[in-house]
Amino acid sequence: MHCVSNRIGAINELRMKILMILFCLFLSFNALAQNVDTKLKDTSKHFMIVDAKPIDKHDNPLYVVDGVIFKGNLKRIDTNDIVTVAVLKGNEARTKYGKRGQNGVIVITTKKYAIKSYQYKLSTYSKDYENYLEISKNNDEELLYVLNGNVLQGKQNEIIKNLFAVVENVKTVDFMEKQYKEIFNNNKPIVVITTAR
Repeated sequence: MHCVSNRIGAINELRMKILMILFCLFLSFNALAQNVDTKLKDTSKHFMIVDAKPIDKHDNPLYVVDGVIFKGNLKRIDTNDIVTVAVLKGNEARTKYGKRGQNGVIVITTKKYAIKSYQYKLSTYSKDYENYLEISKNNDEELLYVLNGNVLQGKQNEIIKNLFAVVENVKTVDFMEKQYKEIFNNNKPIVVITTAR
């Protein structure tokens, strides 16, 4: 029964990632469509697009993967490695990326980058956490993360996503190897994070 549950969970996770990619593609085309000056004229039997600017290769959105402008083939990114996808449009895209962002920006964050980012940031607040990561070769799957009093639970990708989302707002980090384990009913070391809300 547990094996079937894992397979169903894996299938559902794969479906969500495929839907995320399709959604990104849809938003890419939507960003392109914002730049097209169109006018629909109803001729009662069909629609005609009048005064439409042709779409060329320079109207593509800008892709940013792990903080770097990406010029490679997006198909080379494994969907299982994607943690977040964000779409920036209009002024937000132009403000952050200048003229290169005028057609919209698709920002993709991979699991490896997200983990490296939050581990680096949390390590600056706790030497004990940094030492643990050094000993465990940056494997933090055996840690229990507590964020603003709430235990982060669920699938590993969700925990990574939540930790990456608060990287810039961290206020304190406490690493507890033995204290308070009975409160959280576990045998894992605990990382207690508070953020500036």
